[in-house]
Amino acid sequence: MYFLIKAWLTITVENFLDTGLPDNINIEYSDLNTEWINGNVSIQKPVIHFYSKDSLHYTKIKLEELSVLRFEYLPYITKKNIRISNVTLKEPEIYKYSNTNISSISKKSIKNPGFSSFNINELTIQNGKISVFEKPSNTLKLDIKKFNIKITDFGTDNHTLLKKIPFRYHNINANFKKLNVILNQFDNLIIDDIYFDKNNVLAKKVEIKTKYDKRNLSNKIQTERDHVYLSIPVLELYNYHYYSNNKGNLFFKADSSKIKQPILELYRDKLIPDNKTYKPLYGKMLKQLNFNIHIPKIEVIDGFVGYEELVHYHTEAGRIYFENINTSIALSSANKKNENIKINSSAVFMGEAAVALDLRFKTETTQDNFTASGSFKNFTSKSINSFLENNLRSRAKGKVSEAYFTISGNDKRSIGDMKMKYQDFEFVILKKDALKINKTFTALANLLVNDGSKTDSNGYRFGKIEIERDQTKSFFNFLWISIRDGLKDVVAGNGKK
Repeated sequence: MYFLIKAWLTITVENFLDTGLPDNINIEYSDLNTEWINGNVSIQKPVIHFYSKDSLHYTKIKLEELSVLRFEYLPYITKKNIRISNVTLKEPEIYKYSNTNISSISKKSIKNPGFSSFNINELTIQNGKISVFEKPSNTLKLDIKKFNIKITDFGTDNHTLLKKIPFRYHNINANFKKLNVILNQFDNLIIDDIYFDKNNVLAKKVEIKTKYDKRNLSNKIQTERDHVYLSIPVLELYNYHYYSNNKGNLFFKADSSKIKQPILELYRDKLIPDNKTYKPLYGKMLKQLNFNIHIPKIEVIDGFVGYEELVHYHTEAGRIYFENINTSIALSSANKKNENIKINSSAVFMGEAAVALDLRFKTETTQDNFTASGSFKNFTSKSINSFLENNLRSRAKGKVSEAYFTISGNDKRSIGDMKMKYQDFEFVILKKDALKINKTFTALANLLVNDGSKTDSNGYRFGKIEIERDQTKSFFNFLWISIRDGLKDVVAGNGKK
């Protein structure tokens, strides 16, 4: 009797693996062992093949062992319900191929799932690796050196299999180490360590890097692009969840996120021709996502941003920077009545000037409307003279005590107002060697510039903002030239409100 039951169990498992899996999954293996008393199954060196229904993705999983503990006979015999206490996947190597042609891969034809429901009390994946390739050149797009996952109450059924997310679970604990994502031809995303459970995510040492140095990047590009270095020591996401609705739309939500002490260094070689492609504003970019996102509170804590720009041959790149950046962001692509993106930020500019910025974007309008307001205080012009000398062949003298601006705009133009309190402002134009003063142009410039003495009773001069957007430039370029237009009108206009 023992051998008959063991043989029945072995044949049942073999038949299920051969004909009972969903029609986009099949499995090969070298050996199969069963223990009928406990309902245990051990599959040695299995290779599992997954085929996407759109024929664009193929995944292969090679394992040392697939272990099943306490398979329940009665639910399967009576109702084709699979119930298992524990499943362990040991040392899986996962290879995923995107944009492939399934017809070129030998695939066994399997009809329908041989079960009504499938439930595992605890699913464990030990010491896995993941590699994702893109056809036709088999370019590596994602590489994870090591991961471990434990999932409780994992399951699916015939109805769930048809959904965008074809499974469900109660809890998950996962850890990924040494994750490397090829973002594009020039930049990589690297995460040293990431941990997440059902509710929260913790990532350590997150970096986005251009894989070439500045000079080599300039030699490889046809149009200008930023050389990027972004480092985030700690990134946290709280109470996240994702789901799909009846229409198959994906939603991702989280209560909040924290980005701690990020450092962003950008360098642009302006000697390279401009990239003339259209640059959407952030509201439109959010609307174009292929999923819905809602995170009402994203905090950037104690950040730093540096920007270098090389404009002339035989000079150093000019540099500006912001430190002590603290920012709050609210993000929602599903918010139809209010702003979809809200950003409130403060920082210290060039080690001395306090700056503040408030941005609001909407996506429900075709014009991609936005508003911006902000201020900067206690700014001495000498702090940016190294940038002006290298990039604009100019110097400035004087101090801005206070400046305030409000801007409203869309994808095409902006209008706004500015007021500023400043003293003893002068503008110096340099000759081409960036050392000697061009006295003629300096005199002409200062004829047009008010030194700050002609103000209202509170010490302010006023200016108007009106700018047409260059749609081949970024939003922050648009914001900067809008503020610059206000500055010009304050110092060179009549200064009246």
